Amino acid sequence: MALIPNTQPSALSFTNSLVANQLLTQMNPGVVYQLSNKRSVFNYMLRMVNQKFGGSIGLNTQEIISASRGWDYIQARINTRTGTTRLRLTFDQQIDGARLNDEVFYGNETFRTGRVVEVVNGPGGYIDIVPAFDGSFTVADFPAGALVGIHGDVSPQTISNQKQRRFLNPTLQTNYFSTMREGYYQARFEKQSTRVTTTGGQPSVFVDEDTGMWISSLQMDMLARFEQAKDFAYRFSGASTWTNQDGEFARNGGIKWIIQNRGGDYLKYNSPLTRSQIDAWLGSIFDKNILSGGDQYAWFMGRGLFAILNSFSEDFIRQGGTLNTWAGQDVSGLNIPVYYMNGDARAISIIIDPMFNEPLYGGLGTRSTIPGYGQYTLGQLTGFLMSDAMVQTPDGGVTPQLQQYHFGANENYMGILKGIDANGFRGEGPTNSGSFLDQDSLAVATLQDATQVGVLSQFGIDGTGYGLGWIEPGQ
Repeated sequence: MALIPNTQPSALSFTNSLVANQLLTQMNPGVVYQLSNKRSVFNYMLRMVNQKFGGSIGLNTQEIISASRGWDYIQARINTRTGTTRLRLTFDQQIDGARLNDEVFYGNETFRTGRVVEVVNGPGGYIDIVPAFDGSFTVADFPAGALVGIHGDVSPQTISNQKQRRFLNPTLQTNYFSTMREGYYQARFEKQSTRVTTTGGQPSVFVDEDTGMWISSLQMDMLARFEQAKDFAYRFSGASTWTNQDGEFARNGGIKWIIQNRGGDYLKYNSPLTRSQIDAWLGSIFDKNILSGGDQYAWFMGRGLFAILNSFSEDFIRQGGTLNTWAGQDVSGLNIPVYYMNGDARAISIIIDPMFNEPLYGGLGTRSTIPGYGQYTLGQLTGFLMSDAMVQTPDGGVTPQLQQYHFGANENYMGILKGIDANGFRGEGPTNSGSFLDQDSLAVATLQDATQVGVLSQFGIDGTGYGLGWIEPGQ
């Protein structure tokens, strides 16, 4: 059962160099997946979703700034209730935007609602309500601790007045770019048979001028490390900036940080999981995506979490067959198991995540102390839910829940610094100094007897955690 497709790119996707061209332009998702030694599955899926909107977006600012306008209705929990025919309600949080004649609901008593006749918004605020039905309040109506919704309008039939405005002040949310580099150099004297490439030849850091292809697997190792590090940062990095004696630094807030800080569902468990816990967590995530147009889910998890799901007795994990949910022109589809939550027909594609399973990723390799889970690492018991659902924007458009960004014109910058070792004879070599000058320019970037390659990226993701979820064990 292949959990990830063999993403052999089509011939039309590339020109000259499979690797260099795709790094210097918008990277093809299949290339990202292959470059990371088949570990960067989240990066792969994220790019598939972002492709619908042109891929990673270039910005010429030092920060990634998004705006959240909040909701057009108010939800709060009653703190105190006083009065009889006219109730005064205070809440456990500050309310803003309540208006005269708003309708107030509580529980499922949709026929016994209230109409706002006096309101004070902000600190120390409250609302006064009278019955919005033909009757009077009872002592059981709008009890302390009840969750209420404030929205809509109940205006008189004759000579109704203009409704007050509800102005939604946008809340600006800031994220940052991470700066990441990776490099490799090869000295001329190191090109010995003890350091051969996978083809049996000697390593080289040069690009073949005729084909544009890189020759050495050592550069591929460099790019694999680069993509793995980016994939790790997309998940676990926390948004921050700081300055010290070495300069200014910044980190992009990854998906875990976004979920924890922007309305997502975060579940940390310290005892063995039950199916009811899982379904409650998933249900809260599903409920937040009711207005989206996609609602296709991928649940990335370690093998320990997958084993826990399989341990539940009900038949809720099934073979999904070949799914093309995330497929593109270079993808044949995903043959994966799917999870079905009680009370919902939507299938969740399960992706066994190599990065969570890897025991060498720092603290993720720590063994769990939860009873019965000691055979698994913390990473293997971790998972997060990603959706391809679109989020509505104030201008009537849609955007992905998670969008990729990069600073400047390109997502990646790559270069080769030619050393004097680059000016050796090629092939059988010239027969005289004249042909040497014809075949090889003497201009080099450094007179060191070594050539260097490097790649640089200032990258990040941003979006809303609302409708996404992260689950992980305690220590």
